[in-house]
Amino acid sequence: MIIEAVKRWLQQHDGWLLILDNVESLSDLEGVPPVRARGHTLITTRSQAFGNRARHIDLETMPTEEGALLLLRRANVLDMSEDSLVGASEADQALAREIARDLGGLPLALDQAGAYIEETQCGLQGYLDLYRRRNADLLRERGEAEEEYPETVATTWSLSFEKVRQASAVASDFLTVCALLDPDAIPRTLFERGAQALGPELMQLQGDELAFNAMMRHLLRYSLLRRNPNQTLTIHRLVQIVLQSRMSQQERQLWSERVIKALALSLPPANYEQDHWSQCLEYVPQVQCALELVEQQQFSFIEVAQLLRWLGKVKYEQARYQEVEPSLQRALTLSEQIVGFEHPLVATILNDLAELYREQAKYQAAELLYLQALQIREKVLGESDPDTATSLNNLAVLYKDQGRYGEAEPLYERALQILEEVLGGQHPNTATSLNNLAVLYQDQGRYEEAEPLLMRALQICEEVLGGQHPNTAMSVGNLARWYQDQGRYEEAEPLLRRALQVLEEVLGGQHPDTATSLNKLALLYKEQGRLQAALPLYKKALAIQEHVWGEQHPDIATSLNNLATLYAQRNLYSLALPLLKRSLAICEQVLGAEHPDTQRVRENYEELRTRIRPASGGRKKKKR
Repeated sequence: MIIEAVKRWLQQHDGWLLILDNVESLSDLEGVPPVRARGHTLITTRSQAFGNRARHIDLETMPTEEGALLLLRRANVLDMSEDSLVGASEADQALAREIARDLGGLPLALDQAGAYIEETQCGLQGYLDLYRRRNADLLRERGEAEEEYPETVATTWSLSFEKVRQASAVASDFLTVCALLDPDAIPRTLFERGAQALGPELMQLQGDELAFNAMMRHLLRYSLLRRNPNQTLTIHRLVQIVLQSRMSQQERQLWSERVIKALALSLPPANYEQDHWSQCLEYVPQVQCALELVEQQQFSFIEVAQLLRWLGKVKYEQARYQEVEPSLQRALTLSEQIVGFEHPLVATILNDLAELYREQAKYQAAELLYLQALQIREKVLGESDPDTATSLNNLAVLYKDQGRYGEAEPLYERALQILEEVLGGQHPNTATSLNNLAVLYQDQGRYEEAEPLLMRALQICEEVLGGQHPNTAMSVGNLARWYQDQGRYEEAEPLLRRALQVLEEVLGGQHPDTATSLNKLALLYKEQGRLQAALPLYKKALAIQEHVWGEQHPDIATSLNNLATLYAQRNLYSLALPLLKRSLAICEQVLGAEHPDTQRVRENYEELRTRIRPASGGRKKKKR
């Protein structure tokens, strides 16, 4: 036999290199290479498990530059001897990079694309345009002159898909789900928490690690998925394209619906508690991908509204306010159509929209939605439900922001009473309610009433949420303000620094809460006469707020006022006066003439003007 003859030759010679291409299993290597052979063997395989038979070297997809170079060589745009892109025009280099990125750096796909470009003379731009319209068709195209590797990307993977389907229905369904998701970092938790929506086969995986590993063995054997150390999965984009092209319209609709409902079941809470936020960031691209499926299939069931509401809430937490409203408005319209106007989900979305409007200082619109949400919750959930307490608390915050302290206080007190009775004295929501009531007392100069509430709120946050949570940082900042109002600056400063550090680390340097914290620390420095230390903090806070809010927002007015009073202390009146003028205009327009903040800024503005007038009026022109 030929194989036996080859094995004898290998035993009798040394210094040889034997290449075994596309090996599928260890059984294919029986007796090859022969024992005590004196050469080298290179095995190419998609299998992940070869034990001690060979040293495993993972071949990653090509980097963009390398992939673009392969494409241009194969398309005969560059000579095969070229080792960089510089021989091609800048336009061709840019197009080659785009194609390489779209093909995910897969060498076979790049080689296939280059052959197609060469034979059809469609050009790089023509190929890119065609690929983005008909990618599945192009992945089935192979150059006619190609003899060394005649199989296309589509054919190669289709054979693997068929083998997986025959071996395991669970693995086949799992792969189908992954084909409809964002390919990078697919959360494993989706298949745990959302299992009941994914059909009978995948329900078998729920809570069964052994079954999950058995299923993964089939997929890893053909390198169709990569299992990441952080409990996420990755699938190549081209694998997804080929898988999707094999689905009928009915199959695509069925699996799209299952994916959307599984995501709705598995979404982590959109907040910073425990490890929720890291999970949120993993789920965002998956939800965005699912909403594309919604558009394609024109779905309108309640889970779609839940995804839209969740995405809006996450973007709100990220202070991406311009992106929040469209998502929440779509969620509200859809949920009202499906479940009616008096439903807890509708109330939740109304509350979320009201929170957005309050942050944007659209107080009239916010109040209307807060009242609607409160009315629904009191009617449907009852007057002692925690969600009802949340509505009371949020409405009170709005009234406080408007200087309507008398209306805010009873709402705060009622919300706190409900939360303590229902959730208990050690719940984060109780801490938030304590903080809000304490801040109201501070604004009214009721410091003795505020102190015990602030202390208790901070204790709850530290014990339940930990020191690195934004709510804890806010609580720390509120206590620091209390010390500052008492003139106890040495106790206030370390707390303000701690709060700022947490907010910068968790929320980032461009979040409005970070800007508020910068303002608080700068104010402390100003009151201590450390004007040089305060100035850059005020400027940084103002820059963040203008970036987030635009031109007209109460927080911007506060920063302008703070910066102006600092300039005035340094006798830089020409810098201070226009800032105060702008601050006053914002306050009058957004808060109204009778708001305490408006009155405070007006007093500062008038005082500065009177300080400037004598100086300018007292000068006399010299006669020439």
